Amino acid sequence: MDSHASMPAPATEHYRDVCQATWTSALRLVTVKRVKSLSNTTVTSLASSAGKPIKAVQQVLSLKHFWHCFFLAVLLCVSFVHLQANPQSSNVQATSRIAPAIGLVYRGELNINQYEKKTVDKALFEENYYTDKPIGFSALLLPSVSALRLSEPEQPKLKAIVRTVSLATIPPLVLGGSLLLQSLSRVLYSDRFASACVFIAYGFASMIFIWSNALFAHCLSAFLVVLEVFILHKIIQGLSLEQNESPPSVTKADNRWRFLSFGLTAGFFASVEYQSALLSGLLLILFAVVLSGKNFTTTVRWSALTQSLLCMACGAAIGAAPMLLYNYSVYGNPLHISYSNVVGFEGMKTGFFGIGFPSLQTLRALLFGEYRGLLVFNPVSLLSVLGWCIFLTRPLKSQDASTRFIAWSACVTFLLYMYINASYFYWDGGFSTGPRHLIPAAGITSIFVGSTAQSICNLQNRQTRRLFQIVITTLLSLCVFYSACWLSIGAFSPDHVKTPIQSTLIPWLGESLDKPYTILLPICLAIAAAVYLATSGGKSHPNNA
Repeated sequence: MDSHASMPAPATEHYRDVCQATWTSALRLVTVKRVKSLSNTTVTSLASSAGKPIKAVQQVLSLKHFWHCFFLAVLLCVSFVHLQANPQSSNVQATSRIAPAIGLVYRGELNINQYEKKTVDKALFEENYYTDKPIGFSALLLPSVSALRLSEPEQPKLKAIVRTVSLATIPPLVLGGSLLLQSLSRVLYSDRFASACVFIAYGFASMIFIWSNALFAHCLSAFLVVLEVFILHKIIQGLSLEQNESPPSVTKADNRWRFLSFGLTAGFFASVEYQSALLSGLLLILFAVVLSGKNFTTTVRWSALTQSLLCMACGAAIGAAPMLLYNYSVYGNPLHISYSNVVGFEGMKTGFFGIGFPSLQTLRALLFGEYRGLLVFNPVSLLSVLGWCIFLTRPLKSQDASTRFIAWSACVTFLLYMYINASYFYWDGGFSTGPRHLIPAAGITSIFVGSTAQSICNLQNRQTRRLFQIVITTLLSLCVFYSACWLSIGAFSPDHVKTPIQSTLIPWLGESLDKPYTILLPICLAIAAAVYLATSGGKSHPNNA
């Protein structure tokens, strides 16, 4: 029988029934919150409308979470395609990050002796090689590597492991950070269009998208920054300061869990990036300053404050446990810093592990340089700067505690990362497309893109408002296209290429004229972003945050 012959009628009917059941289940999953308020007949009619394309598209576009799931699917697909095509998917630093997880799962060892010749990022201690990176990110990879071993008992090749684990780990972090930042933006802005701009700016129009399939810790760090700000914002809301309670309800169970959650996040963040401990401390100081403006310190009970700090300290100890246990097991000291045993990289032996005093020349190169300039490789930052200037023009009295905290947290994060990177000996990041050490700062500052969009939504003239909405939609779509092009090229621009745009991007765009399929994904994603923004107008509910 011909293998291409059509299926018998019963099999065809069964196949159609299975497709209809899968489609209905997917709709129920995407609209889990909305389905509670819809009758069974409504869901059935939506599923049965598949035969009416125009009506079905209109109904699907109206679903609240459809676009979020759609962009997750796009992110996964793009990452999968790129990982299969990109020969640089197993970068030397990615090897250093995943090698401890592979050694622990497949051999029960923490050293990376098996892969030490495939990476330059390594530490030497007692004749064994270990990763010189903080162990937190490697610990996060353990579930994915363990699942891979269950499916394949024999250890696959390194590149295959990197591809699979990257796909399972990084894209969900990117989408999670986008959703969290969009939720925070609803506190600052009243229009859905502004929140939609923040969602696109963080996950798809910034450098985060360029690095969304690289097994680096930058996307995780960007996510953790947003998560810390989100938790502290929720604590401020839980204190009920706007209702003039005396004393504030800091001993509520939900707030104790939030303090514990912040401690967990901060502790784990410190095991991913050592310098994040400084950021967590600055955010706590800013948190206290914001609350002091509401006379928090004069009304709170010291016993309640002690309980909250105790919960935070316990969470921090649990979150930092992977780093502490690893350092004790390998080096015999839970507070050991692995960079002190780094092989090569003499610059790491200057200052505090390579961090000295900031240089104005380095700062200028980080912001405007063709080699690693933030505004060059992350042009959506221009909209963030404009939005920040607009935010500063708002009267301080019109800003509540949550608004001030979220906005100034973004500023503090950007200034700290800029200071550290401008002071770092290896500020260029080696093989890197853009200033990769600034990715966490570029992520959180995307929230100011919403300020620009909100100022447009506040315009009284309808035609003028619509015109500027089209302009910002076009700009963000172009930024998405730009980032998607770099994603297709690769996140690892060689350090000897001083003008990556002229030497890499423009020739790639020229080659795509002969191979149109190479540029198809950036074009489709830019169009999808434009459609998403065009359908996101209208006022938000005041309690949706």
